[in-house]
Amino acid sequence: MAKRYSSPLLRELKSQIDPKTKERTKVRMKISAWIEDQLKEKGWTKKELAIRLEQHPSVVTKWLSGTHNFTSDTLADIQRVFGKPLFSFTPEKKVFTVKMVFQQSVKVQASSKASSYSNWYDLLNSSPNTKSVFESHLKIPNQVVNEC
Repeated sequence: MAKRYSSPLLRELKSQIDPKTKERTKVRMKISAWIEDQLKEKGWTKKELAIRLEQHPSVVTKWLSGTHNFTSDTLADIQRVFGKPLFSFTPEKKVFTVKMVFQQSVKVQASSKASSYSNWYDLLNSSPNTKSVFESHLKIPNQVVNEC
């Protein structure tokens, strides 16, 4: 592992980098590390990857530097060549705790889109499944749930 170097000047320069730029750099570095890992796993050289992607070897070197801003087309090509997904777009499940007027709490598992609902009425009516969980758990009549 490389030795970390730090100095007052470096700390000052790093403190001037805005959070958005830091996050983008972090993502680019992760993509580069993933590509490097795939090369090692497959036993390929940078030149072999370049040939498979119909790119110049210097382009692959730039990708591995961690500073390249990848296009979605390039990322799709890289995934195709390695035969593995780089990103997963499966929505995370979130648990919401809802306190009703009856002072009862119920935990509901819903997709991440649930956080975008403007109010609990929209969330309740987002799917028949969510609504039935409330009705059965709280043991309250349909009309009360519909009026929430």
